[in-house]
Amino acid sequence: MAENDDTFEVAAVPHVIDRLRAVGLSGDRIQQHFHAAPIRLDGQQVADLDQPAPAASRLMIDPS
Repeated sequence: MAENDDTFEVAAVPHVIDRLRAVGLSGDRIQQHFHAAPIRLDGQQVADLDQPAPAASRLMIDPS
């Protein structure tokens, strides 16, 4: 941030797919889970892997 600049940077919020990749799942494996069993974010079924998933939210894959 410049000395006379009143703007600030907003930290990017990760998406569901980003969080799943961060725990080591491949893109193919994520797609398999997405189509085989519900992925839930704070208890709500995920309909779009690109939806925001803040770090404080709970992300889980239901057992199939």
